[in-house]
Amino acid sequence: MIKKIKNYIKTNFPKIVSLYKIFRQKKGDVSFEGWGMLTTSTNPPWNNSNNKFTQKFTKIHLNIIENIKNKNFIDTTPGNNIFDSLETLESLKWRHYLIYFSIQLVANVKDSNNYVECGVGDGLSISYVLNEIEDENSKFYLYDSWQPMIKKYLSKKQESRNIGAYNSLNYEITKNNLKNFKKKIFFNQGYIPDIFDKADNPENIAWLHIDLNSSIPTLRCLEFFYNKLDKNGVIIFDDYGWKGYEETKAIVDQFFNDKNGILFQLPTGQGIYINK
Repeated sequence: MIKKIKNYIKTNFPKIVSLYKIFRQKKGDVSFEGWGMLTTSTNPPWNNSNNKFTQKFTKIHLNIIENIKNKNFIDTTPGNNIFDSLETLESLKWRHYLIYFSIQLVANVKDSNNYVECGVGDGLSISYVLNEIEDENSKFYLYDSWQPMIKKYLSKKQESRNIGAYNSLNYEITKNNLKNFKKKIFFNQGYIPDIFDKADNPENIAWLHIDLNSSIPTLRCLEFFYNKLDKNGVIIFDDYGWKGYEETKAIVDQFFNDKNGILFQLPTGQGIYINK
């Protein structure tokens, strides 16, 4: 009888069951919490690691923390103070670890030395890449409107809720956040895909990060950059597996249906494609 009651509750009230499991966890059992993830039985890779790549990631992460504390990196999220920014940074740690990991995938197989990010924001994600790539010949092509999202580029079904979002972004602040790497960076300001016609664009690329919170510009990025991607090059998507962005996932899946590479979803909701 008790088993039947438990099964009934699990079937009909799954959210209550999930909350119960979370509250039942002891504080010491939680190894990571943030960005829609909570882990209890596994250690995150940056805990007590002797792996040289993970150690480098930790060094970069701590450097970004210091830059935020010293106001050398400004987070423009409305209402944020330094403490909020640092808390957000910790909650994004798995996300940034996987961005950092994706760079390792192209380290020894790339033909070109060009890296692209579409959807830059304040420059937080690309900071992990810029700090990792030490080659003086590397080039970074960054695309963003640094303006509020507008109706023209958003689907009516799901994405119209984002109209006006990111109105706090500031082009000059992002440039200042990334000033230590200015010799390597081409800043391209404008809405995607319109900006492609007048931007400084690379001929070939090794790596592409897409974080646009919108399906149509995501597709236009793929159409524009896919044929430029090196063999064994990598594309990493920010919004691929997130609830509310099913249109983005559908467009990405459809685009790669007839391609030879490998596309798969990560537990963070990110997606990654390896070109073959």
